[in-house]
Amino acid sequence: MKRTLLSAVFFAFVAAGFPNCATADTIYDSGPSTYAFDGWTLNGGLWVSNSFTLTQSATITGITFVAWLDQGDTLSSVDWAIGGSTDAGSFTTATTTGTLIEADNNSPNFAVYNESFAVSSLVIGPGTYYLTLQNSVEPNGDPAYWDENDGTSIGFESLAGSISTYDCNASLGCGLSGGETFTLDGTGGSGGGNVVPEPPSILLLGSGLAGLAAFTKRKLRS
Repeated sequence: MKRTLLSAVFFAFVAAGFPNCATADTIYDSGPSTYAFDGWTLNGGLWVSNSFTLTQSATITGITFVAWLDQGDTLSSVDWAIGGSTDAGSFTTATTTGTLIEADNNSPNFAVYNESFAVSSLVIGPGTYYLTLQNSVEPNGDPAYWDENDGTSIGFESLAGSISTYDCNASLGCGLSGGETFTLDGTGGSGGGNVVPEPPSILLLGSGLAGLAAFTKRKLRS
């Protein structure tokens, strides 16, 4: 019986102390796309920036945005950065993977793709940030456009230098009324999206203690 009890206690404490494994999920969602409002140019020296707000610390592991491309085109890479209200931050070139959403059904007859890329576990605290994309690369040299939606993020197109240098909507009346369509994947909490929390250690401890009780009960009956 001692061996049985010791084994159960061992597994209870292993369960409590074992590192929690959180499942990556959507931690921010700027809202759905209609593929019809407008799209904003991601090359030619222009940045496109969009705000997002996190209410808890989070680890970002992937980003997906909706892109308009000419028929037959594919996007191979894009430069991205996450920064504060005036500075885009340091840009990183990411290889993109596209999944076709609409072949040619949006009003300008572009092909519409979900473009995704991985992020090396970027940890940021609660607050408001800007996701900025630029320098999209299409093998034929054609432009890509970041889809605009009517979500809650604030978006604008900028000249390189500062996020606030060139607001397309304010300066030219371009009609950038909302933000662009994107999601952030990872672990943590935010103001948008669905979060899968890490399982608390106390629940794991409870599972181990339940196992201990079962072992004890079985031994007493034998």
